[in-house]
Amino acid sequence: MSFLSRLLLLVLVAVLAPVLLLGYHQLQQRDEHRAEALRFASLRAEAVAAELNQILLGIRQMLVAIAHAPVIRRFDAAACGYLADLRELDEQLLFSMLDARGRVVCGGEERGEIDASDRLYFKLAKETGDFSVGEYTIDRLTGRRAIHLSYPVTASGGQFSGVVIARLGVDALADQLSLKPLPQGTAVTIVDQHGTIIVDLPGRKRVGEMVARDQLPTAANAQASATSVSPFDGERRLMAYAPAGTSQHPFVVAVGLADALAFAELDHSTRRLVLFILIGLLLALLAAWLAGRYGLQRPIFVLNAAARRWAAGDYAARTGLSGRSELDRLGQTFDRMAEALQTRDRERADHEEQLRRSRDKAVEANEDKSRFLASASHDLRQPLQALSMGITVLEEKHRGDEQTSVMVARVKRSVQSLTDLLNALLDIAALDSGSITPQLADFPIAPVLQSLREQFAQAALAKGLSLHIEECDASVHSDPQHLHRMLRNLVDNAVKFTAAGGGIHVVCRTHDDRVEIEVSDTGIGVSQEEQRAIFQDFNQLDNPERSRSKGLGLGLAVVERMSRLLHHPVKIESSPGKGSTFTVEVPRAPETVGIEIAGHPAKANARVLLVEDDPLVAEATVELLKTWGARVELARSAEEAIAIIGRAREEYQAVIADYRLPAASGLDVVAHAILRWPRIKAAIITGDRESVTHEKIIAEGVHLLEKPVRASQLAALLGRPAVERTV
Repeated sequence: MSFLSRLLLLVLVAVLAPVLLLGYHQLQQRDEHRAEALRFASLRAEAVAAELNQILLGIRQMLVAIAHAPVIRRFDAAACGYLADLRELDEQLLFSMLDARGRVVCGGEERGEIDASDRLYFKLAKETGDFSVGEYTIDRLTGRRAIHLSYPVTASGGQFSGVVIARLGVDALADQLSLKPLPQGTAVTIVDQHGTIIVDLPGRKRVGEMVARDQLPTAANAQASATSVSPFDGERRLMAYAPAGTSQHPFVVAVGLADALAFAELDHSTRRLVLFILIGLLLALLAAWLAGRYGLQRPIFVLNAAARRWAAGDYAARTGLSGRSELDRLGQTFDRMAEALQTRDRERADHEEQLRRSRDKAVEANEDKSRFLASASHDLRQPLQALSMGITVLEEKHRGDEQTSVMVARVKRSVQSLTDLLNALLDIAALDSGSITPQLADFPIAPVLQSLREQFAQAALAKGLSLHIEECDASVHSDPQHLHRMLRNLVDNAVKFTAAGGGIHVVCRTHDDRVEIEVSDTGIGVSQEEQRAIFQDFNQLDNPERSRSKGLGLGLAVVERMSRLLHHPVKIESSPGKGSTFTVEVPRAPETVGIEIAGHPAKANARVLLVEDDPLVAEATVELLKTWGARVELARSAEEAIAIIGRAREEYQAVIADYRLPAASGLDVVAHAILRWPRIKAAIITGDRESVTHEKIIAEGVHLLEKPVRASQLAALLGRPAVERTV
C-alpha cells in the first residue's frame, strides 16, 4: 500500500467515529418516530372502534324500541306500515320482521314466503333473547352487501313471537366512518367475529374476504404493534388494533400506517445528513490528497525512482534533493551512499575480471580431463572386467577352502572398490563432457526396485540395518539404466551413513503426472546449511579420515548430474541426528512396457520351447538356458513349433519366440501355446522398433523383449510365477 493510500485511509478512520455516532443517533430517532406513529395509529383505531360502538348502540336502541312497540307485538297488518315509516327516519337501515317460525312477515324490498329460520341472526336472537349480530351477507336479488342485526319480539304473555331485523349496508357503514378524512397512506379495516372483512378503507376492495384467525389478535387483547407486513393487503405497515362491539359479538378494528409515508420526513432528513457527511468526507480526502501529493509523495517518488535506476544498473542515478525536510535529508544521504557504492563497484568489477580469467583456465583444464577420461573409458573397463571374471572363477573353484576364500573375498572387495571408483569417475567425466545421451522409454519401476532389493539386501544385513523397499506397480518415462544408477547411489549412500540398528525405507508415491521415489534413512542427517555441499565432488561431511568404507564422495555428485541430464528433480529433507529423505521426481508413463536392469541371471528348472530361425542366436540361447538347468526344445519355424505343441505329452512352462519367423509370426506360436497351456509364461523377442508392433504384442498379454536381449531378462522371465489366464 502506498504512502498516500495510507494517509487517505487514516483520514477515513478519523471520520469513522463521528459517522458511527450520527448513525446511532439516527437509529434512535427512527425508533422514537416509530413509537410515535404507533401511538397515533392506536388512537385512530380506538376512535374508529368508539364510532362503530356508537352506531351499534344506536341500532340496538332502535330495535329494542321497535320490538316493544304494541303494533309490532300484535303482529297485525299495521306492523308492516310501521316498519316502512321507520325507513324514512334512517335511509341507511332496512327493517324487517320474522314470525316465531322464521318466516318473513314484512320488510323492505323482500316479498313472498321467505324462510329465514336457518339464519344466524334469527337463531341467536331466539336463543339469547337479546340483541344479536349476524353474519356478512350479499343479497341475491340486489347484490347489496350487509350485516343483519336482530332483537327478539315477545307477546303480551312473555312468550317468543318473532324477531325484528335491521339490515345495515356495509357500504353505508364505510361512508359513515369515512366522514372523518384519513391521513395519506392510512388503511382502516374492520373484521367481524367470523373473520370477515366488513369495512376496508379507503379502497373497499377486500370487503367480504376472510382473514385467518391466527393473523389477528383477539378482540380482548387487540393493541398497537409494529409489524413488517399487513395481514390484509400484504404491504409494509405499522399496525394498531382496537376491540369493538360486545363480548358476545366482537369486532376488531385495525389501522395501518404505511412505512414509506410514516418515515418519509425522517428518511428525507437522514438522506440530507448523509449527503452532508459525504461532501465533508470528500473535502477532507481532497485536502489530505493535496497535502500528501505535493508535500510527501513527491520526495518519495524521487527516492524510489533513483533506487529503481540503481537496481537496473544505472549507478550514476542521484535524487538531487536539497531541501531541509526529513525526506530531503534522506535523499541527500542516499546520494552520498550511491557515490560510495559506485566507487566500490568499480573496484569489484576489476577484481571479478581477474577471477574470471582464472576460472576460465580451470574450466578448460577440467574439460580436458573429462574428455580424456570419457575417451579412455573402454580401455580402462576391459582389464577390470577380466579381473572380475577371474576372481569369480577362483571363488567357484575354491569355495570349500576357507583360507583361500578369505583371501579371494579381500581381493574381490578391493576390485569392487576400484570398479566403483572407476565407474564414478567415468560417469562424472562422461556427464561433464556431454557424451551421454539418455535413452528415454516407458517402463515399470518394479524391476528397478527389485534390483535394488537384491543388490543391497546382503550389505544391509551385514551392517545390522533393516532394508524395506515397497512394491510399486507404476510405470515411468526415463532412461532405465541411468535412473537405476541414481537410485543405487542414493541407497548405497544411505547404507554407508546409517549406523547399526537403523533402517532404510524406499517407497513410490504416484501422482497424476509424476512418480516420486523416496529413499529415507535414519542416519546422521544433514543440516540445512550443508545440504547443497553434499552434491559436490569428493565432499563427505562425516568422513574426515577419508575412510574407504564410506566411499569417495562421488555418489551424490553423480546423482546431481544425472538429475540435470534426465530432468528428474532431486529434493532432500534432513536434519542432524534425524536421518534424511531424498526424493526423485520422475514423469509417469501412460502404459507399461518391457525394461532391462543389470543383474545376475537366476537358476531356472523349467521345460522351455524356443522358436528361433537364426542358427547362431538359437545355439547361444539354448546353451544359456541349459546352463540354468532348463530343458530346451528348439523349433526353427512357426509350423514346427505348432506341431511340437500339438503332439507334446508333457507341459511346457515357458515359450520364447522370435517375432519375425518364416511364413508366420511368433504371436501365432504363442497363441497356440496359451490355448493349450493357459498358465504358460510367454515372451516375444523382436528387433522391430515400431510402436504398432509393440502395442500388438502387449495387447496379447505377452512379455515383450527387445533385441539385444540380456541374460537377466530371460532369467527374470523364467523366475516369474505362472500366469493366470482365462481362455
